[in-house]
Amino acid sequence: MFIKRWTIQRLTDRFETEWYMTGDQWSTDEEDAEEFCTFAKAQRRADRVGGEPCQHQRMATAVEAAVMAKRAFPAINMQAAE
Repeated sequence: MFIKRWTIQRLTDRFETEWYMTGDQWSTDEEDAEEFCTFAKAQRRADRVGGEPCQHQRMATAVEAAVMAKRAFPAINMQAAE
């Protein structure tokens, strides 16, 4: 199961890609990047610190997969249906 997330990227003067980390710091390692759940959150932060929001997908963790599975099949309350 894959999950969609947003990161903030920018190009340096030497045309290297940097990813935004917490604390207004930048890293050349993509694994250090802060992930945002929505484009709107990533865009607001990108407006503040510079850079562009970029979408990526990765494998969901066990907790994220369980939350997505629960949302996909909501419990039906039979008493409310009567």
